[in-house]
Amino acid sequence: MTDFLDTVSGSRTSISSTTNRYIVGPTVELRLPAGFGVEFDALYRHFRYNSVASLVDAVSTLRTSGDAWEFPLVLKKRFIHGPVRPFLDAGVNFNKISGLSQTVQTIVFPNRSTTTTNSSPPELRHGFSTGFTISAAAS
Repeated sequence: MTDFLDTVSGSRTSISSTTNRYIVGPTVELRLPAGFGVEFDALYRHFRYNSVASLVDAVSTLRTSGDAWEFPLVLKKRFIHGPVRPFLDAGVNFNKISGLSQTVQTIVFPNRSTTTTNSSPPELRHGFSTGFTISAAAS
C-alpha cells in the first residue's frame, strides 16, 4: 500500500505521481515437509507520473506511465499449527518495468510548441532489477 515512486519538486519543477493502491497477481506455493514451503508470485501494478518544468523562456510538461511487475521467489517456514500460523520467508525478487510511454510537450514563448512521445524515458533506463526480500506474518 505504498507509492511506487517518491517524487520531489524543486523551485522550477513540479512533479506528481499516481500509483494504484493495490497490487494484483497469482501466488503459487509448494508445501514441503517440516513446515517449509516455496512460494512464487507474479505481481502487477500500474504507475503514472507527471512533471512540469518552468524554464526562462519555455515550459516543458512530461506525462509518463508504465507497468511494474514483481516476481518474488521465497522459501517459507511455518511454525505452529492452529488458527493463527506465523511464518517467516526470505528469497529473491525480480522486478521488471514494461509498457512505458512518455509524452513530452514543450512550449517555447511566444508561440512555438513541440510534442514527442517515446517508449524509453531516460530516467527509467534500467527496466530490470533484482533484490532480496524477507518477511514475517501469520496466515
